[in-house]
Amino acid sequence: MERARAAEAFAGLAYIQGAEKLYFVSYQQYLIGNSPLDANTQIKLDINLPQAGWVFEIVSTDVNKNFAAVATRTAGPCSNTAIWMTHQGILSDDEWKQCVEQLGMP
Repeated sequence: MERARAAEAFAGLAYIQGAEKLYFVSYQQYLIGNSPLDANTQIKLDINLPQAGWVFEIVSTDVNKNFAAVATRTAGPCSNTAIWMTHQGILSDDEWKQCVEQLGMP
């Protein structure tokens, strides 16, 4: 069941990455989730994905160069673990995988 739930997280992260890339093509910067970029534009990316048991957010150190989307598990035996995806599409799911392995799942 946890592996099936992770598929929801991967899909949500891929959706966010795609939306960010489309925005970047037009405006040469990424959006940061749930907060205005600056006082002039008041543009924000509201993340409201239907995946149950996950909370999605975007973190960035420089909106002009990179971002990382993170899905944090909010339910189930792997609650409070996270899966990350960078602007380059690189996944980091070690924390979540470790939890799944401890559950005895292959």
